[in-house]
Amino acid sequence: MSITLSTIDLSTATQPYTVVIPSNLQLNQIGWIEFLNESPYKISLIAGSVNIPITAWLDYPVQVSNNNVILAGFSLPLVLSWMLLTNVDNVPTSLDIVVYFRGETPSSTSPFGLTRQVASTVVNAVAVTNTGFPAGTPIVSGQPAGDTNFPTLIYNSGSAIFGDSLHSGSVQVLDTGGNATSIQGPNIQLFNNSGGFLEIALSSVSVNGGVSGSATLWQDFQGNIKRTLILLNAFRTGASAQQLIFPTPYTAGCFIRVGNTGTSATNAGISLLNGASLQNMQLFVTLSATGNAGTTATSIFSGTNGECESAFDRVQFQASGTVGHTGFIEIVGQ
Repeated sequence: MSITLSTIDLSTATQPYTVVIPSNLQLNQIGWIEFLNESPYKISLIAGSVNIPITAWLDYPVQVSNNNVILAGFSLPLVLSWMLLTNVDNVPTSLDIVVYFRGETPSSTSPFGLTRQVASTVVNAVAVTNTGFPAGTPIVSGQPAGDTNFPTLIYNSGSAIFGDSLHSGSVQVLDTGGNATSIQGPNIQLFNNSGGFLEIALSSVSVNGGVSGSATLWQDFQGNIKRTLILLNAFRTGASAQQLIFPTPYTAGCFIRVGNTGTSATNAGISLLNGASLQNMQLFVTLSATGNAGTTATSIFSGTNGECESAFDRVQFQASGTVGHTGFIEIVGQ
């Protein structure tokens, strides 16, 4: 059964501090020693030739013996010294030292950060330093009221997690010219100081064909420049036309390139609509060295390029398709 060797108030104790070991407790009886540092002090533990740093707000278990083998260089007594990392008012300043006998194991066998809510403000923090601990040790953690998880976690191995099921995480990077890059969930947004805006997202919508297959719309650029790829997979409509609505509508038109999506003979092809209104497109069906004004139409079919010069928010597939089609449609514009 584990026993508490000492509870030390680091704000008042004299250092170096030698931990009193009961006379009947032998080193070969100890499996683990746990150092529960609920304080803003960084501690240096010396046990023989072993020197272990224990940073502030950390639970640090030390395995003294394993399979009857004592940790190399480890011997009693335990001598502690410490230094204050951050001036903080009204927080604990205690260190608990708990011994686990052989065959016993602490609740955690790796160091982990302790959560402590501080009501007052930090007067001065020169630096946050974490050295010598296992990769993956949290060095910054944040838990808002009402959240059982930690939506802010920064690890000593160079990784970080922001956000959870209750709070959407985000990161924003600014430069001195007023330009910015923002990451939130699956989206990356880039802004410049002249009003330019580009959003890279993973937004998709899909519909099952009235007779067979499916149509999936991916819109990966959603800012001043928009880009969409539509994939048809054996797609065939039924008695009614079918639509897909863009996650972000186009406001100034687009260039459209159509692959194997079917011809008018199979009641295939697509149209661009703004609400319920069909929008005109200029279809480029022939090549000319002097230019091509195009043909005005509200539907575009396989193997055709075109341009729309008006706003639209959805794409529509004609009703009563007679053949299922597999192909691509690319739309780029504003």
